[in-house]
Amino acid sequence: MTAVVHQFTDADEARHPAGPDPWWQESIAFHWFDAASGAGGMHRIGHEPGQGDGEIAHHHGVFDPTQRFRHNVRSPMAGQLSEAWFGDAEANWSCESGAGHFRVATDDCELDLFVEDLYPLTDFFPRGNTSLIDEFAAHHYESSGRVTGTARVGSATHEINGFGHRDHSWGLRKWNNALAAHRWVSGVIGPDLAFGSMVWLAPDGSMSRGGYVVEDGIVRLADNADVVTWLDVDGVTHRGGELVLTFGAEERQFVCRAIDGWLNEHHDVAWADELCEVTHDGRTGYCDFEISNNPRMGSAPVHVSLRAGNTNGLTRR
Repeated sequence: MTAVVHQFTDADEARHPAGPDPWWQESIAFHWFDAASGAGGMHRIGHEPGQGDGEIAHHHGVFDPTQRFRHNVRSPMAGQLSEAWFGDAEANWSCESGAGHFRVATDDCELDLFVEDLYPLTDFFPRGNTSLIDEFAAHHYESSGRVTGTARVGSATHEINGFGHRDHSWGLRKWNNALAAHRWVSGVIGPDLAFGSMVWLAPDGSMSRGGYVVEDGIVRLADNADVVTWLDVDGVTHRGGELVLTFGAEERQFVCRAIDGWLNEHHDVAWADELCEVTHDGRTGYCDFEISNNPRMGSAPVHVSLRAGNTNGLTRR
């Protein structure tokens, strides 16, 4: 299936007028990896004007071959840089005409990265799930790109020439009750091939699956996305997993092996981002393999159990 790729324009890269609901938010997310240096990162900047006097949520993680950096903090929106579209003095993102600029400036980590999109701004999320679309990502687009610049982790500085993936979302985001579990796998094999998927489990037990590949700039939406996570014994982090995208009779398999990652926490949600090496059809790339697991929503019954029976008596397999 061919997607409609021109759903968003350069005008949507800027900030959008805030809605009246206290859970309205606008955010960018960005992950990247440079195979030559072994450095990579995952970042999120979220504006929440209805929380208190307005807050910016920062979730930043960077690693190189010997160390990692994590920065999960909240800061007042009053302190945001007037020239930055998203963020403040510690981390900010701006973007014009498919070229993004991401900066981090702390004692432990400093980034100055440029992103050039490989294909148009496209919404890949599966439609029809109220939890995902109406309560978490009403407006959303993604794109993959080339990433260049510099990254300092501790005292080590790296020249970056790799790939990345970014998204931009705005609208209602009910962190407190919209998400039971999810798998967001997105990455780049090379300049000619990017891929991604979303599997979303809502608190009411409804599940959505979606995925895509972009080959030579042409978007193909998958008929189904199947994700298996190699969950570690802590029940939170993982060692990678497998993604299979189905296009009619064709199956595309992406095998992901975790390199390193970060646990992120915000409001009542905790999720893990693990950057992975990916193998696909004899080629190697990278992805972010993001997961959350909260099927009981604290104390509620488990609605979905894919590989095991969860009700007494006989059930059909």
